[in-house]
Amino acid sequence: MIKLPSSKSLISSFLTISATAIALFFILAMGDGDIPSKAPPHKSHRFIDNKDGTVTDSTTGLIWLKNANCFGKRSWTKAMADAQKIIKGSCGLSDMSSEGEWRLPTKEELLGLIHSKYHNPALSNDAGTGKWKEGPGSSFTNVQSDYYWTSTSGDKSKAGNACYIGLAYGDIRYGYKTFLGYVWPVKSKKKVPKVP
Repeated sequence: MIKLPSSKSLISSFLTISATAIALFFILAMGDGDIPSKAPPHKSHRFIDNKDGTVTDSTTGLIWLKNANCFGKRSWTKAMADAQKIIKGSCGLSDMSSEGEWRLPTKEELLGLIHSKYHNPALSNDAGTGKWKEGPGSSFTNVQSDYYWTSTSGDKSKAGNACYIGLAYGDIRYGYKTFLGYVWPVKSKKKVPKVP
């Protein structure tokens, strides 16, 4: 004859299992109870502050300088040179940047930041849910609603020209390389070497 547990024992076991399941659910859903004072960036955010003076564009994988006005206005030649000279400790960087890693963006790369819904500047916040503004919700700092140089030169007939993009509305222009424009350096995502 098989002895069955009493109904009191069954209810007690059921309640213990239920309480454990509820506790497990809350632990998995809410974490370990340590709620950070500042929420980490959401994985779906386009721009992610790397906390080292750089911002990653999760759409393109490009790494942008957090400070969009580290150099002020420069001629195209000076802008090209200054971007390549950025190293750890300059422009607010604490990553392991070394000379030659940074560069001016191409026309297409800089246009990739433009959000046509917004103006002055034509840039969204990190989540892409509103216009960029200095402060919480936007990783970039010192963005100017003015012209920024690209590395894209003019065609052969306009060899003395280069492309600059207006961040006020996202307009594309070509002008003399002596024109003074802002410098917003970028670098490609670092590739982790494969271990054989």
